[in-house]
Amino acid sequence: MCEEGRTGSDWFTLNTWCLCLLDLARSAESLVPAGSRLKCVVFFRLSAGEVLSWAESLEALLTNQCGLALFHHFLRSEFSEENLDFWLAVERFKKTHPLSKMAARAEKIYNEFISTTAVRQVNVDSSVRETTNQNLRFGVNPASFQLAQDQIFSLMETDSYPRFLQSHLYTQLANQSATRSVPVSQS
Repeated sequence: MCEEGRTGSDWFTLNTWCLCLLDLARSAESLVPAGSRLKCVVFFRLSAGEVLSWAESLEALLTNQCGLALFHHFLRSEFSEENLDFWLAVERFKKTHPLSKMAARAEKIYNEFISTTAVRQVNVDSSVRETTNQNLRFGVNPASFQLAQDQIFSLMETDSYPRFLQSHLYTQLANQSATRSVPVSQS
C-alpha cells in the first residue's frame, strides 16, 4: 500500500516512477497484463549520487534499473523508444542459451528493427544494414548485430541521451534528489 500524507509533488514523482517501472517491465518482456495497474508495494530511496550518476555516461544510465526505466519512459513520450528497445533486444540476444534458439531470436530482431520493411526500423546506415544481413546469412552468432548495436548506441549517446538529461523529468528528479531522497515504487 502507498504511504499516506504525501504532497502533490511527491505523488507526481511517485506516479511518474510507477509508469517508468511499468514501461521497464514491458520492455523487459515481463508478463504484464494489458491494462493492469501497477501497485505500490515496496518503497526504496534513490540517493542524489545515484540519480546524478546517470549524467556521467549513457552506459551508467543503462546499467541502472531505475535510470533505464526513466530513460525508456522519456523515449516513449517522444515516440522514439525503438532505438533503446533494439539495443536491449540485442543485449538479451547475446545472452541466448542454448545457441540453437539464437536463429529464431535473430530473425525476430531483424524483422522488427533492421529489415527495410520493419515497422520499428532503427536508423542505421545502409552499409551497416547490409553487413548485418551478411552476418545473419553466414551464420548467426552473438556478434551478428554488434555493428548495428554500436551505431544505435552512438546515436542514442549523441541524440536522445543529451535530450533526456535536459528533460523536465530528469532535471526535476535530479533537483529533488539533491535536496532529499526520492520515493520509488516497485511491484
